[in-house]
Amino acid sequence: MTTALQVFAQAPAPTPAGGGFASFVPLILIFAIFYFLMIRPQQRTEKERKGTTTLRAEFNYDHKDGKDRIRTYGTGKLSDLRLAELVKRCFDLRPAAIIRDLGLKRPIYRQVAAYGHFGRTDIDLPWERLDKIAELKQELYK
Repeated sequence: MTTALQVFAQAPAPTPAGGGFASFVPLILIFAIFYFLMIRPQQRTEKERKGTTTLRAEFNYDHKDGKDRIRTYGTGKLSDLRLAELVKRCFDLRPAAIIRDLGLKRPIYRQVAAYGHFGRTDIDLPWERLDKIAELKQELYK
């Protein structure tokens, strides 16, 4: 005697309609989602960055001889000596002046403790201000 459960257990599995192409549809869908959410935005930001100029600079102050040194690693349009001269004319680099100009005694450390502290526009950080650009340009074209 055969029960209904045994009959259903022995029945072959139904084949999906559409054949082999239907198995590729989820793969194509995943690729399309990946392209529009990951690849395309990265390509757009790369295209925007190509129009900008990058300057990598390292500034050192030697306390022994009192000289300022700037290394641009070949990314600057001016010589390193000329940049050091401009920085020396436009910025007061004594420790007390740096503390004063950047407002380092202000209680801002809780705000910058999370999410980094470079490139943020949601809080007013003195080292992100561009107020010295006019003075640098004026000194450059003297």
